[in-house]
Amino acid sequence: MDFGAIIREARTSSGLSQADLANRAGVSIGAIYELEARGNGTVALLITLCQTLDLRFAGLPKGARFGEQVRALRLRRRWSQETLAGSARVSSPAIMRLESGNARIATLSAALKVLAPNARVRKPDIANWGSGSRDERLTPPDLFEQVVVVLGSIDLDPCAHPLSPVRARRYYRKEDDGLTRPWRGMNVYVNPPYSAAAAFVRKAHEAWSTGECRTIMMLLPVQTQHQFFHTNVVGSADVFFLRGKIAFYRPDLPRTVAPFGNMIVLFGADKTMTDRMLGNFDCVHLPRAAAVGRKTSSDAVQMRIAAE
Repeated sequence: MDFGAIIREARTSSGLSQADLANRAGVSIGAIYELEARGNGTVALLITLCQTLDLRFAGLPKGARFGEQVRALRLRRRWSQETLAGSARVSSPAIMRLESGNARIATLSAALKVLAPNARVRKPDIANWGSGSRDERLTPPDLFEQVVVVLGSIDLDPCAHPLSPVRARRYYRKEDDGLTRPWRGMNVYVNPPYSAAAAFVRKAHEAWSTGECRTIMMLLPVQTQHQFFHTNVVGSADVFFLRGKIAFYRPDLPRTVAPFGNMIVLFGADKTMTDRMLGNFDCVHLPRAAAVGRKTSSDAVQMRIAAE
């Protein structure tokens, strides 16, 4: 796969400059230039950009990471890492690093050329529960009433839509690009476009940690496997996993239940807000101070390899 061409096509199709994409993904412009022009970069960078651009791939097994997918494809063929390395014309340590999530994009491209030659970018989903786009999911009026009970008045909605029932003192709409504007206010409510969820979470974490905003509530899909959740949410915000699924608001169209679960991430919650959340939402609470294990998934993979 020519991942540089794939990222460039997705970026330009979305109307983004390299600077826009760098800002949304939280990476340098130079890293994007190197990837698009020369195919250089790490798999971790590629994953971040794919998440930001909402890129998905057909012809690959299920898995949260490219390394997991490569390993699954290799094991289907009953190949060792050495066999795959020989077929892909890379070193065995390079395949080991790829499967543990610490490799270069060139290694991934070489491995997939052998293991999944027909893999391709999947066409964007047009979900029948939305108004034609995954990013147009308006907060249901009844859910927003519960939000008001928890937060009180809303000072800023940085992801506003003209038809949304969300009421706030100030709004940033799509054309304003809330990622590039300052977030200031006591209470902020964010239902972001899910294709840019990671960038909005990073923005929220920064606005809260610098004191620009006292409290920020985010309505997000449950994506605990992504790096932004562990870097910017765990240890910084209270998380409330909502039971059931949300029927997002669609003006003049019937409400249809979304095919995924949601969570509310609350930066700056005090005990009163936490009690209100638990009293008004059917949810499971992951406290900000929840214990976090020290062993990472990559550590576990390296330990397993060493044992073998």
